[in-house]
Amino acid sequence: GEFLENGKANIVFNYFKKMGYSVYSEICVTYSPIDMVAVKDNVCFCIELKTSFNEKLFKQCYFNQNYCDFSVAISSTKPKSNTIEKFKKYGIGIYQVVGDDVKVILDPVKNNFFDNHHDFILNLKLIINIYYFCEL
Repeated sequence: GEFLENGKANIVFNYFKKMGYSVYSEICVTYSPIDMVAVKDNVCFCIELKTSFNEKLFKQCYFNQNYCDFSVAISSTKPKSNTIEKFKKYGIGIYQVVGDDVKVILDPVKNNFFDNHHDFILNLKLIINIYYFCEL
């Protein structure tokens, strides 16, 4: 997509890498791969990269909350105020790629959906370790 073609995915990759995360792309946990997963210690981000903040992006990020501590939507466009409110209501973070940097517009909220949530993170890490030996 547009993010890879114009190098914006690399900007996001470097943003998380600089904070000490291992970053992986196209992680398949269901029928729809997660664009990026960033893991450090026991913290896991699921990241969706899209050209704009739309309903499809919201649904992906909402669904990704099953597999991570923090779910984040990233785009190069500026989100509208009603979009920010909707994402905030569900604890999904909004980041924007501006130039060669990533700007945090809305911090994600840590997910506590499951008592066995830690097992989901471990399973996600296991998927990464088994199927994705190399990073982006």
